[in-house]
Parts: sequence; structure tokens; C-alpha cells
Amino acid sequence: MMNLVFKFETYLNNNYKIFIVTMIKNLYCIRNAINFNNKITTNGVSQINTLRKSWKDINDIDLVLLDTDQKSYKTAKGIFDTTPFISINILHSPDFHLSNIVPDKDITFMYSTKPPYLFDKGYPDRVKMFYKFLETRQENNIAYVGHQKFINHLTSFREKQPLKRCHPYLHELSFNLFCDN
Repeated sequence: MMNLVFKFETYLNNNYKIFIVTMIKNLYCIRNAINFNNKITTNGVSQINTLRKSWKDINDIDLVLLDTDQKSYKTAKGIFDTTPFISINILHSPDFHLSNIVPDKDITFMYSTKPPYLFDKGYPDRVKMFYKFLETRQENNIAYVGHQKFINHLTSFREKQPLKRCHPYLHELSFNLFCDN
């Protein structure tokens, strides 16, 4: 499904041609299923099954990004059968670690009793790093499975009501590449 979408524009500015190429990607943000202490509840399993069966764009997803905790992994694994995963340590790491794509049996998770929420980088910086990472990816349709707080910062969904769990919120991204002649 990795068909990158580009939009091309040309402008003339003081006898110079400026070419703007816009790469367009779809990011589907999915909040974790209902869980208790990192374990998906019966209601959470029901949410996962409902999304997997009813989401019309599910087979278009090229890559799944998820946070490094068990609830993100179990939610993503329940929704997506064969799509590759990349685990990203967004919430628990001041360095925003990216792991490689690895088989399910080799995915490891970071555990700590009290994760340090004092970071070198705040959410705006993490969002910028996340977008830069997305810009380097060849995939066009990407799902992120994770936490409401990061999704809110990522997409500017500043809703008063909590985001629905196991619901794909589409966030269209465009990355501009400039070239002059």
C-alpha cells in the first residue's frame, strides 16, 4: 500500500522558479483500549474487536507506531494482524528512543514503578521529533497507538471530553520540500 502522495507547485519569484513538493501522509491516532494496570479489560478487548471488524481503512495501514508499554502493544496487536510495528519510547524517555522494526516475540518494553515525568524535552519538542521521524518514512498510511495526552499534543485535539478509546482519529500531514532553479 505504500503509495506516497505528492502535490507539485511552481512559483515564479523575481525570475527564479521555485518548486514546492508537498508529501501528504495520513496518520491515524488510536487511543489505547480500556485497561487496568496495563492489562486490557474485557471491555477493552471488545473495543479492539469492534475496531478491527468495522474500520474500513484498516487494510490500508502500512506501519503501526506504538508506545513501549504493554497496553499500547496489546491494543495494536489486537487491531493489526500483519502490519509491521515500531515501538517508540515517547512518554518515558527524555531522548525519544526509536527502536527498529522487530518481530513480535522480540519486542521489549520498558518498565519502572514510577516513570520519570521530568523530561529534557517537553511535548512540543517531542511532537516535532515525531513529525521529523514520520517525514523520513516511506509509508503513507501510518497508525499511532498510544496515550491520549500525546495524541492531544500531536493532533491538537484539545477536546473537553476524553478521546474515544480504540477509535482512529485521522490527522492528515503535509511535508513541504522546496527546490529552486
